[in-house]
Amino acid sequence: MKRQIRIVFYLVLASVLLSTYLWAEQWKISFNGYPGTMELSGGQSNYTGRFNLHGNWEQMLDLQVYRNAIFFRRAAADQKYLGVMEGGRMQGVFTQHGSGRYPWTAERTDIVSIDPVVPPLSGGDTGAVKNLALRKQARQSSTSYGGTPERAVDGNRDGNHNAGSVSHTANVPNDWWEVDLGSQKQIQEIKLWNRTDCCSERLSNFYVLVSPNPFSGNNLKALLNDPSIWHFHHQGAAARETTVAVAGEGRYVRVQLAGQNWLSLAEVEVFGHDSSGSTAYPVDTGSGTPVTIYWHMADDADVYLNGKALRSYSPSFKTRPDEAPRPAFSARATLHNGDIFTVGGRRGGSFGLMLLAVDDGGRIVFKTDRSSWAVYEPDERSDWYEPAVANSSAKRPVTVQPDPWYPQKELNARYHNTALSIWSEPDKRFAYLVGTVRLSDQATGTINPVGTWRHHPTATWVVSQGADGRYHAQEHGLGNASGPAYFTPAGSFRIDYVTRDGAVTGFYEVTFAPDGHTATGRVQELSGPRRSGNTSWTKVR
Repeated sequence: MKRQIRIVFYLVLASVLLSTYLWAEQWKISFNGYPGTMELSGGQSNYTGRFNLHGNWEQMLDLQVYRNAIFFRRAAADQKYLGVMEGGRMQGVFTQHGSGRYPWTAERTDIVSIDPVVPPLSGGDTGAVKNLALRKQARQSSTSYGGTPERAVDGNRDGNHNAGSVSHTANVPNDWWEVDLGSQKQIQEIKLWNRTDCCSERLSNFYVLVSPNPFSGNNLKALLNDPSIWHFHHQGAAARETTVAVAGEGRYVRVQLAGQNWLSLAEVEVFGHDSSGSTAYPVDTGSGTPVTIYWHMADDADVYLNGKALRSYSPSFKTRPDEAPRPAFSARATLHNGDIFTVGGRRGGSFGLMLLAVDDGGRIVFKTDRSSWAVYEPDERSDWYEPAVANSSAKRPVTVQPDPWYPQKELNARYHNTALSIWSEPDKRFAYLVGTVRLSDQATGTINPVGTWRHHPTATWVVSQGADGRYHAQEHGLGNASGPAYFTPAGSFRIDYVTRDGAVTGFYEVTFAPDGHTATGRVQELSGPRRSGNTSWTKVR
């Protein structure tokens, strides 16, 4: 009886899907005079698709349209696609730092229907088929040219190595790449996406292996002789996309070369469903820690918690394409141990991605390094910044920026080892959190930066907090300097001030007095010392 009900349900679902028309748009493009093609699906204001130039340069795209303005959200950190759409035509400019500006145009040539996916009529797990490898823990036998294994499961199929989404091993015998799906899964097929900017022939004479247990080592012959390991051999050179039918169970998936070469993978997708039929999101096992999430993104991006959208919005385009949107956007969420908070798209490939967790002691632990998604213990990484959640008797609203020394690690030589705010470099995009937290080493009294603070002895210097939570500093004759305030590891409240071209020229460092209405500290100009030394502020009551 239950089987009959299930069959009737799927027949009804299939008829609904077949009556729903899905479309893909075909576009002809010209990029700096070179011909190419583009395929987009979606509609209204959001599209996804791929961009292929002259058959050898491909990028996956998320495109948004707002009042005829278009923005390709998925691109390398130093690249921008901007333009306008009018009817079936697009035109705009592609910019890349250090390379120049290139005009491009596109004309829609066709609209084709896409066959809907109808679930199989089986008595097994009826969960939705999905990419089980997306952002899972990945490893490889070696790494070269910065091609970390996580790049092959970041959701970005872009095969251009310079775009930062292709894994790369060294040139040693039997190199391998593998992913842990987290638990036993029902696997239907595996898709391998090859590198496209060059060297695609390196992915040849390789094996795809699926195992219920961790792979024991590099010995390919021993793995092939293991009866518990399913394997598939691909003899010749792989195409841009290679599909391997599996129709079996497993937890660990490996791609291993039979000979010696570099192994580069743009993306590995493992399609199937959970063998256990478990939910895709963590179960709420406690009260959690409520936080407010603010983000400033130069490429307006949606926000997700464990793959579920917290809030989405239409972008607000500005005159300058390198300027982050104002005001900041925010969303409320309750975080639990192991939760993953993402800014930039649930499939990955955008920027500003963040892994966030709350440990059993209630501490908020997070990192902003998008090159790795492994969960570390708090004491494993010395560059992590770990504010403690406030108790009910000491709650104070404080703005906290994860890893306050980022992106100083990449730019410290240029800016004389000064911690930078995210506004100092518009292309260094990541989010920051606002929560009810306190610093364990803060012993200077009440932390109350909210409000307007005036610098003394004159009123020409002003530090104030806007309605969106950002702090602004201004001096007549210098220009406007704005950025999110943050705390240094020593507990001082700090804000950089920047010129209109984005250069950091100095900073304020403040310690708040116990009365909550006065603050002392110093102001330092990096290009000075035109104005530096001790300073003080008084809050306007």
